[in-house]
Amino acid sequence: YQRRVREKGVLSMLVHRTGTRIAQPRRSVSLHYLPFASLRTWSKIGLGCYKLSQNEEVLTKSLKETGVNLIEATSGFSGGENEALIGELLQKLNWRSKVDLVSRFGYVPKKTLSERLKNELDLSPETVLLDPDNYHSIHPTFMLYQLDGILQRLGTDYLDVFLINNPECFLASYIEKDSDVQEVRQELMRRIENSFLALEELVQQGKIKTYGISSNSFSQPADQKLFLPYEGLLDMAQRASKKVGNNQHSFKVVQMPGNLLERDGLDNCALWATKNDVRVLINRPLNAAVQGKLLVLADFPQVADYKEALNSTRNHFAERLKKAEGDVDVGKACHAIERVIVELDRMIHSFDSVLHFDQALLNSIVPYIYRMCNKHFNEGEGTTTGQEIPAGRRDAMVLFDFLDLFAHQVKALSSAKVRRELLSSKLIEDNSVPTQEQALAFLTKHPAVTSVLLEMTRPEHLSNASKFLKH
Repeated sequence: YQRRVREKGVLSMLVHRTGTRIAQPRRSVSLHYLPFASLRTWSKIGLGCYKLSQNEEVLTKSLKETGVNLIEATSGFSGGENEALIGELLQKLNWRSKVDLVSRFGYVPKKTLSERLKNELDLSPETVLLDPDNYHSIHPTFMLYQLDGILQRLGTDYLDVFLINNPECFLASYIEKDSDVQEVRQELMRRIENSFLALEELVQQGKIKTYGISSNSFSQPADQKLFLPYEGLLDMAQRASKKVGNNQHSFKVVQMPGNLLERDGLDNCALWATKNDVRVLINRPLNAAVQGKLLVLADFPQVADYKEALNSTRNHFAERLKKAEGDVDVGKACHAIERVIVELDRMIHSFDSVLHFDQALLNSIVPYIYRMCNKHFNEGEGTTTGQEIPAGRRDAMVLFDFLDLFAHQVKALSSAKVRRELLSSKLIEDNSVPTQEQALAFLTKHPAVTSVLLEMTRPEHLSNASKFLKH
């Protein structure tokens, strides 16, 4: 089998084994199809479009007015809605030739798969089951499946960069004890090199210009179990290129988290990449994962009328309790909500970030509220005719309006706490400049960073980034 792979190529072998149709290389192709075609010089800030809540007006301005020429459109766990939005916008603006497109593969949501592919993933020994709804696989079969969908949604026939996304998911699933690390890591490197073979053939075919790896482990110390050894990747890429008949490999990009508080990757992997003519993309520039916490490196204004909203919400439910006239369901709901509001206000300074609050909200607060108030919220008490909202549902609206405002206040207070710590530790030094501007300045000036991927979904995001959007 290995001899046949060397003779025919890994993608041809996949046709034989799975029936997957693979486009053949074109005889006459335009410049972007030439193997080893170079990437353009990237703007220091690139558009990160991982989230679905994209603002078309902001995206249009960022492309037309700022000089952004790099877009990462990656579906992740979604069905690719963000990729479709980017594809429609590029077509509308006639902008495809003016930007480099980056995407990633690896995460495979079950909801996007045919029954045949679900069965193949279930049976494949190279599949990692992340949870009941999502797989992870870097096998060429599923790489090709994902690439076809990505190209279709983006409305293009090639990607400038195609990245293996977090291959260390395999390590997380199979390392059970310290003695497993070396053996499992060797198996992962074998799988990565197998993917490199297929990626080199995609370069030949003109479906991608370059490839690389996006890994959270690149930003971790080398002694971590999930660390992905990067220094051997270029040798693997060179072997893969020789096997498929390319003169040089096209492993040209690594991506990793990097920010004011996560510097291991910047000090090690990023410097190695730069010395070897590999570009460095940085994600999570304003969100730092530190000791199990996700800290936001940006400033947010406090909610001016928070106390007024708190008192108004409590008064609303006090009045509802008075009018309930002994109704057990209403009384139970009002008492439960009062306890939640009082306890949240007491804890407001203890949340490290809005993510910390979101986790508490999803894991304990909302389940508790619905357990105590479900009947009241869903059926309503004192339901009236016409267009008036049932009282129980109106109570739910009042409560969740307060929870939304509370989340904004948590974001403001936790970001202020982070800013004080950054100033105290001299990681930022100018008290007159917003934290996010100093965080982006640190990365854009870093000698090993090629471009920083930044979500731009609101006008203030564009304003924050505008001064760094120069080639």
